[in-house]
Formats: sequence, structure tokens, C-alpha cells
Amino acid sequence: RMGIQIPIAEITIRNDAPDALRNYLLVIMKQYCGLKKIREIVCMVTKEAPDPNNWGENEFMNSEVQALIMDCAWYRIYDIIELFCIKIDIRQKPDFEEKINEYFFEKGIGWKLNNGLIEIRGDETFESALSEIEVVLNDRRLATSKTEIKEAIADLSRRPDPEVTGAVQHSLAALECLS
Repeated sequence: RMGIQIPIAEITIRNDAPDALRNYLLVIMKQYCGLKKIREIVCMVTKEAPDPNNWGENEFMNSEVQALIMDCAWYRIYDIIELFCIKIDIRQKPDFEEKINEYFFEKGIGWKLNNGLIEIRGDETFESALSEIEVVLNDRRLATSKTEIKEAIADLSRRPDPEVTGAVQHSLAALECLS
């Protein structure tokens, strides 16, 4: 508010979705749509049927959604974020993405929401190097190397277990194409 930048916290959370994130997620989703749509998304991701006795958007439905969010596996929380981003109005996506990323950065969560997809996030040095690489490869029209780097990041972003071997393979392929 006063031009003070909140520092980016050191990444301490990677393969987890703490309770604070789960609670915040429900609060933030309510800013963009009603409980029925949120429940539909959460049920789809968690593979749970909605309670047929909860047909009104009230405290009972809120409790049902909150219980589903609190009880699901950690990686499902990030799946919920991705699906929610797909389902909301296109004009709301940039704002939602910004709020989620601010939370991730401030709380030291090693993920970022990028164009509707949850991707692995590194420290500031890693992120700036990655951005610079993308610009250089784009300027020099080295599309294959750029694609291989993106595939490496996608492999590292797999949940619940990253595909480290694939990431190394794609990284080396990017170098090979560059050569």
C-alpha cells in the first residue's frame, strides 16, 4: 500500500500444502464464484461426490467444501488451483494468478501459477536466469532449445513425484540443440 515490497521468502515448502494454504484457497476462490461452482471443482479433483443434501449455498456447503480441501492429498490442492483457473472467467484469471503467486512467494511455497499451470519455482537467481534464457533463445530463434527447457521445467513440475530423469534428459537435449 505504501510502496513497500514484501520480501520473497526462502522456499521451505515444496511437496506439501499446509493448512494455511488450504484455508486461504477457499477464501480466495469465494471472491470469484459461488460455493456451488467451487464444490463442483473440488469434487471433480478429489473424486468425491457432492453431498446431495447440500443444495443451497450456505454454511453446510461451505463446511463440506472445506472438509474436502482439508482432507485431500497435498498435490490435489495444486490440481484444484489449476482447474479453478480454467473454470473462472478469463478476465479474472490474471488477478487470481497474481493473488495465488503472491501467497506462494510470501509463504515460501516452491510453486508458481503460470498461465493456468502450476510450475516449480526456484529462488530469485534461478528464476531470473530462466527468464533470461527464454529471452535469448527466443531472440536467436532457437525454438527447439526453448522447447526442451520448457519440457525440463514441466518434468520437474510433475506432482506428486517430479520426473528428474526426464528433466536432465531435456536439459541436455537443449544444450545439444544449442551446440
